[in-house]
Order: sequence, then structure tokens, then C-alpha cells
Amino acid sequence: MNKARRVKELEITSVKFTGASREQVMTGLLGWIAFIVNGSLRVSGVALRKTADGRLVTSSPVHVDRYGELHSCLRPIDEPCPP
Repeated sequence: MNKARRVKELEITSVKFTGASREQVMTGLLGWIAFIVNGSLRVSGVALRKTADGRLVTSSPVHVDRYGELHSCLRPIDEPCPP
């Protein structure tokens, strides 16, 4: 049985952008974004990249475990966990 989820509005404040170096920009990394969610959660280290086809995408920080596996620290609720 699926329970309906109540979605709360997110308030994103204090957005800061730190630009990447010229060399990094040439590889597609534009910089890093930091912000505060709902006045109580600070998110930082989110990379802003430009793909080869011109799209802007973000990537969030990851944790590398002792086996070298990557684990997302931050992801949308509807995005599945990698195995």
C-alpha cells in the first residue's frame, strides 16, 4: 500500500558560487555551489559542470569506501541508490 507523501516547499538561501580555474573550465568544470536548505541544512561541494553537448549538470559529493566504491552523500529521493 502506497501512502501519499506530502511534499514541503524547499527554501534555498545563501547560494554561493566559487568559480573553477581556467584549466578546470576547459575540462567542463565550471565551479562549486554551496547553499542552505530550509534555514537548517548547509549543502556544499556541489559541482557545476558543462557537458560536451552544452548541458549544465550538477554532481554532489561522494564518499569513497575502503573498497573504492562511491556512495552519494546527497541525491534526490526518487533517484535509486547505486548497488
